[in-house]
Amino acid sequence: MHSGNQPTSRLAPQVVEKLRRVRSLLRRYVAAQAVSLAVIWCIVFFWGSGLLDYLPVRLGASETPTGVRIVLLGILLGGAAWILIRWAGPRLWIRMPDSSIALLIEKHYPHLENELVTAVELDGSDDPGELASRVSNPTAYLAMLQRVRQDLAQRMERVDPWELFNWQPVWGLAVGAVFAGLFSGLLALGNPGWVQVWSQRLFALSDQPWPRRAELRPVGVQLQLPPFTGQLSADRIVLPFTTSSVRVPTGASLELHVEANAAEKQVPEVCTLYYRSEDGVRGRANLRRVGRPRSGWQPFVLDGPPLESLSSSMTLDVVGLDARLRNLRLETVEPAVIMDMQVQIEYPRYLLQSLQRPPVESVPYRSGMQIPEGATVALQGQASGPLREVQYVIHLADEDLSSGVSDIHSVAPEGRSFRIPLGRMDGSAVMEIRLIDADGLSAAPIPRYVLSVPPDTVPEVDTRLVGIGSAITPVAVLPIEGTIADDHGLARVAVELATETTTAVVPVDPPADGRLQVSIDLQELAEANQVELEPGQSISLVVAAEDFYDLNDQHHIGRGQPKQLAVVTPDELLVQLDREELQLRQRLEQIIVELEQLRGALERIAQWNATARRLGTAGPGRVAIRPMPWVAALLPISLPAWPQAGEDADPDAPDAEQQRRIMAVRAQQSVLQGDKSHQELMGILVGVDNIRLQLIHNRIDSKDRQARLLDRVYEPLKELLNEEFVDLRDSLGEMQSAAMSDDPAPAAIRALRSLDAVLAGLQQIKQNMLDIESFNEIIDLVRGLLEDQEKLLEQTEKAQKAKILDILK
Repeated sequence: MHSGNQPTSRLAPQVVEKLRRVRSLLRRYVAAQAVSLAVIWCIVFFWGSGLLDYLPVRLGASETPTGVRIVLLGILLGGAAWILIRWAGPRLWIRMPDSSIALLIEKHYPHLENELVTAVELDGSDDPGELASRVSNPTAYLAMLQRVRQDLAQRMERVDPWELFNWQPVWGLAVGAVFAGLFSGLLALGNPGWVQVWSQRLFALSDQPWPRRAELRPVGVQLQLPPFTGQLSADRIVLPFTTSSVRVPTGASLELHVEANAAEKQVPEVCTLYYRSEDGVRGRANLRRVGRPRSGWQPFVLDGPPLESLSSSMTLDVVGLDARLRNLRLETVEPAVIMDMQVQIEYPRYLLQSLQRPPVESVPYRSGMQIPEGATVALQGQASGPLREVQYVIHLADEDLSSGVSDIHSVAPEGRSFRIPLGRMDGSAVMEIRLIDADGLSAAPIPRYVLSVPPDTVPEVDTRLVGIGSAITPVAVLPIEGTIADDHGLARVAVELATETTTAVVPVDPPADGRLQVSIDLQELAEANQVELEPGQSISLVVAAEDFYDLNDQHHIGRGQPKQLAVVTPDELLVQLDREELQLRQRLEQIIVELEQLRGALERIAQWNATARRLGTAGPGRVAIRPMPWVAALLPISLPAWPQAGEDADPDAPDAEQQRRIMAVRAQQSVLQGDKSHQELMGILVGVDNIRLQLIHNRIDSKDRQARLLDRVYEPLKELLNEEFVDLRDSLGEMQSAAMSDDPAPAAIRALRSLDAVLAGLQQIKQNMLDIESFNEIIDLVRGLLEDQEKLLEQTEKAQKAKILDILK
């Protein structure tokens, strides 16, 4: 501060002291005003801003954010600083010279008659050197100045510096500051918690909430896990809010659970939810009060909109009375799903010999996957995200789901990987796997993995005897051909033989390609004492096959169609073969008759074009045709009779177009007849070869007969079917194609030529069969004579023995 006194002041000490006291009081006056104003400002703003922060909370709003409180604190400190620095500072630090103080005193004390101002202004002007240059009579000037100073000293004794100031504003501000302080203290004593909270919120910028009449706390959201098939009640989980946030599956429907403290002053009757979704949807919904308080907390629940089928993240605020839960966050995420599934298969022992695979392997799962019966299986999966738990249910093929799921299993994952052991698979099963990710979420729907376990099948045996009829000789060879199939390979194959007295099992090497070709020699078996056969007995034959199945005591043995054979003598077998040969010849004769009828039909078709032109005058666009007798019975219409030479055509005869259709039907029937005859001739060919093979396999000493059947019947018939009959069928096909044309006669003529060649060959084969039959009759006659001779010899020997015995008696 600047004093304003000159260092060489000649004023009286009491005058100087009065000036100093006025200057000091002036500064204290300004300081008192500034301090009082600052105190009043701080107290009023503290409580006013506190009410501004608190009243919205009482109305259900949230606390003001930190930014607003920073602004309020800045206004408080800024206002106080403005009062102390900006308003009071210049007044306190301004230079106050003695002349200004003297003017102030002279204004309030007129009796000084400007002596104080004069003395102060002339103070220091009595230097003799300077005085001589400024005044003409320095002595008189100094005497007069001295007289003023003495007189001023006497008059200044009546000056009181306190009277120079209006202390009422200062005292008013001071009293206001004191009362504000007292009132603030009383309020603080009455609401210490309020003052403490607001002080923390304002000065420490704490987020401590205001005390409320009600208290709310978020419990979480309840989520229904996707149910397993047959599960009567779905599992529900409550996901708590972690740092005011919870993750939920996209598309899920939730229940929001909030609780109110029942011990507070008031419990809300209803709570209101305010929501904002990321896609811009806003709204409100009410939470319903549920039941009575539990453990001191009253539950409130919201189910339904807007928490149904969530498609985007959502921010929630819950308000109940003056309590508020702010910025609760529902974040929609995609739950973990199975990205890859491997099936680890440990094959059972009975499959190791047939499989071209390692004993244990992992293969990717595919729809419709089949697992061998008895295999030990485990599922190894990889998820799209970290997992907390993996739950699964196994439904067997014959399981009844009406009573619910029997058991829900769980395994602990390792990060994103998991392994589910299923054990030995004895039947088809469906696995449902529910992944629980690190957030406790599960994707819907639950994936299903079907493992089909077809039961190991019994080997399928389809065999037949080749070249063997219904009767055999005791020394026959039984050729067996056919197929034996099994899904996983064969362990043993055998031919089982049984008579009235003995049984035998003949092992056979399992065929590698499934085609069985084996011969059973009854003579060798008899020599090995495995089978004893006598004429008049019967023998049963069946082929049996067994696979490697060993999962239980029931062996998988498949058997073919049993074959029952009569055991006869060679002569009896020859008689049967003669009958079969006679039947074949009779069938051949019937085929020849049918082919001759076919020839007549072909002749009529060949004559049709010429006849149509010759009889074309019967009517405009009309001809008459005689129907073929063997075709007429097959047609659903009645055809007119063929006119004889010289007869006029029937005026009611069908027109040319209809006659062409009739010709097409007749041509088609001719083709069918050709096919039928071909099939029957093939049957005769097989029958002849079967008779020949029976002679061979039954070890009948008749090589001449075998040769005659082969050279004179079998080979000619086979050659005819492969050559002449092929030409006949081709010609019949050409005739059928030409039947709808105007001239089918050329094709019918070619078919006639082919048919004549076939008939000629068949007639020759028929004659050969008659020759063989006659030869066989001669042999049978000789055989009969020999048998009669043997019987006669036996009777003669018996008679001679009887006579000898009679003589000896």
